[in-house]
Amino acid sequence: MRLKQQHIAIVVAVFVCIVFSAATGSFAYFSNKGFGFPLDDPWIHLQFAKNLAEHGSFSYYKDEMPTSGSTAPLYTLLAAAGFLVTHHEMILSYVLGVLAYIVAIVYFFKLTERVFDGAILPALAGTVLFALEPRLHWAALSGMETTLFIALLLAAVHSYQSQKGIMLGIVSGLLLWTRPEAVILYAAMAADWGFRRLTVPGAERKALWSRSPWLVQAGAIACVLGLGYAGFNLSLSGSILPNTYAAKLAYYSGTGTDFPRAVFHWLTGNHIVIVSVLAGGGILQSLFQAVRRQPSDTVLPLLFTVGLFTSYWMKLPYLYQNGRYMMPILPFVILLGLSGLHWMSTRAGERFSRLLSARTIRAVQITLMAFLIIQFALGVWDGRVLYQESCKYISDRQVRTALWIRDHLPQDAIVATHDVGALAYYSERRIVDMVGLISPEIIDHLKNLSATKEFLVRHNVTHLAVLRNWFEVVNVNPIFQTREATPEIMEVFRFEPDSLHFTSPFVAWLTSRAWSYLSRGDVREGKPLAERAVQLDSLSSRAHHHLGWALMMEGDLDGAEHEFHAALRLHPEYWSAHFALTQVPLRRGQPLEAVRRLKLLLKANPNMLAAYQAIAQIYGQMGENEKAAQAAREYQTRIAAQQND
Repeated sequence: MRLKQQHIAIVVAVFVCIVFSAATGSFAYFSNKGFGFPLDDPWIHLQFAKNLAEHGSFSYYKDEMPTSGSTAPLYTLLAAAGFLVTHHEMILSYVLGVLAYIVAIVYFFKLTERVFDGAILPALAGTVLFALEPRLHWAALSGMETTLFIALLLAAVHSYQSQKGIMLGIVSGLLLWTRPEAVILYAAMAADWGFRRLTVPGAERKALWSRSPWLVQAGAIACVLGLGYAGFNLSLSGSILPNTYAAKLAYYSGTGTDFPRAVFHWLTGNHIVIVSVLAGGGILQSLFQAVRRQPSDTVLPLLFTVGLFTSYWMKLPYLYQNGRYMMPILPFVILLGLSGLHWMSTRAGERFSRLLSARTIRAVQITLMAFLIIQFALGVWDGRVLYQESCKYISDRQVRTALWIRDHLPQDAIVATHDVGALAYYSERRIVDMVGLISPEIIDHLKNLSATKEFLVRHNVTHLAVLRNWFEVVNVNPIFQTREATPEIMEVFRFEPDSLHFTSPFVAWLTSRAWSYLSRGDVREGKPLAERAVQLDSLSSRAHHHLGWALMMEGDLDGAEHEFHAALRLHPEYWSAHFALTQVPLRRGQPLEAVRRLKLLLKANPNMLAAYQAIAQIYGQMGENEKAAQAAREYQTRIAAQQND
């Protein structure tokens, strides 16, 4: 059987996709010495899928706690089926993501063929661009449903434009089972169909419906699948949408006010800037055709793009995790860019026909396409570093913490966290969700810290595992934490509701900023922030500690000592406050008293490294070189022991 040009073009694009996905994944694997994901959410799907495969329950802990906590039930079901073949969660996720990307490539090629009226070369070049989009390789290897959603989205658009009713109904229904944003495509198709009716002469409009049984078929099938989706969520959590929808809206409400600018930079940065400029031409072409009431195959992609952007701007204006929620518009931006290039070059040829021959215009198109392919290839090559760093970031926090919990906490421990993915999957402990992704009852009380604590007490929580910048816990010491020198610190605490205290996000921000200034010696900027933190939350030992340091730096030693004691009344084992108290007599010119306090501190906490270092410095300044050397040796011994641990 002789291969057609279209088949060869698709094979080329798929080959490019596989090579660069393999390069991205391999670079991360060998750099990080293991597999990983660039975010925590993939393990949510995997946890549901594993329990479904092993226990037959759509639940988050063995066969208990059934809930609609997966935003993408279809992806979870596919992963559950995959667990019947392999138990390697990483490879399973990579294969699902890349296979979906390949399916998306096939349908993208079909759409570009339509835009270029069957011309194979520009369709191939455009599809290779799509196969090289760096953010889609990140998504394909992220363990998320993003590429599956994009594949079904492109299949639905192709089916709609080809008037294949049964296919359209199936893929549109499955699209909803993948992400609720499918309703935006439904609205876009309805608007496009309404516009197409306007382009038909009045006498033919009534007959249009009689020639459209495919649309009725599609609607009926999609409705059946949509009702199944709503019933699935209702039976599990009492809502027609997954828990994650309401939870994310509640948690992120009021953020991302600069969303349009963020999306603009996301669409015009690095490799995609020229394509986005060309997409402007594609948008102009669509608008001109709309004004002239001419049907266009780019209207539906444009409507969906605008609809998705507007929906997130209104409901969830936050561009995060490499912009993964906006990634479904990327194929349409590329498609509009191709359309814009074709339209602008055609118009240029018509306007300057004496100066530009058809061969010249074609050469310009091919040259620009080649340049864009090189630019995208360099982009995906550079993007492998972002993917590797993101995987390492998650592994060093969520995965490492989960494994520590598995190895150190009792089997009956109940761990509350806001990152329920890797912790649930690897810790093998019951998880209580603090942000509502799998526990919808907390959603109405998000950001109410008192209600959150009551919720944890009701669920018999024994431990907390939280990122400090999400939930700052004070007045108790962590029993485990990731490195302080990193932007986000994951901490594990015993849940002691009588002593443990949550600080509000704003107070946490104040204390963090205050310490940032104070650690650089900038008391003028740091002190007002620490004072404000104490005013807003007098129960925060950290706020009192920071204010004490600010006062000590100003020379108000009595005030500093008062604040350090206030911190210790709230948190008797706050070792940093104990250490700060040793510095007060030193600043009063009483070095021996400072050494006495430091030795008492070391008796209570032999692992307080700063105390050994301080003793060595004080003895050194006093000329007691032997004692200084002994303290320095002890410091080096202790720090080496901690590094080995």
